[in-house]
Amino acid sequence: MNNSALHAVIQEYGKELKVPAMVRLYPEIARQARDGEWRYEEFLKQLLEAEVGERRDHCAERRIRQARFPDRKTLDQIDWQALRGVSKPKVLELASCEYVEQGHDVVLAGLIGTGKTHLAADVHKYFHARGKLDPNGSCEIAILTIVGIKTIR
Repeated sequence: MNNSALHAVIQEYGKELKVPAMVRLYPEIARQARDGEWRYEEFLKQLLEAEVGERRDHCAERRIRQARFPDRKTLDQIDWQALRGVSKPKVLELASCEYVEQGHDVVLAGLIGTGKTHLAADVHKYFHARGKLDPNGSCEIAILTIVGIKTIR
């Protein structure tokens, strides 16, 4: 079988098996395998890694879309001078999510406009991207509690 016919057959099998990354990337990976004199198992492993990696990425993107996060600024776009009483180092520490990985709870409290929801959405997005939340949106991990405090005039 010549190369173009072989390529067409591989594309058809890939469509039927629903492995688009493998179909798209196999020519390059096959070239690397030939040049590197890989064993068949190494070639297959690389193809499967490419497919699994792309599926994980798409799954994370889908979870983030399904969460319907509001459009918002990133932490590096915040005007820290306008946020009186807000500790930039503490907010950046919280945004790293290390406290959640360590199993600590955090309560965010403050005046309206101080970034509580923004930070909570970032944490939620962090966990969605890593598959830590189930498809129904309920937390498998207790993330945090948001407490809004309004000023009384």
